[in-house]
Amino acid sequence: MKFKIQFEGDLYEDKQELRQLALLSDIICAIDEVKDLVRTRLKYSDEPMSDGEIKLLEDIYQCLHIKGLE
Repeated sequence: MKFKIQFEGDLYEDKQELRQLALLSDIICAIDEVKDLVRTRLKYSDEPMSDGEIKLLEDIYQCLHIKGLE
């Protein structure tokens, strides 16, 4: 599959967005890794967790959920 991407505008002003676009696959992999770590901690941890830690981890997991990347 081939993609054709066309940019319009000032490349200097938009360099951060271009960098993010170029690193998109790395960003997606990092999100998946963190989700797996959080899920593993919530499901399989032998260490006791406070209610606050559980809530925080559940919130982090929800924030990292991106519809369409399931």
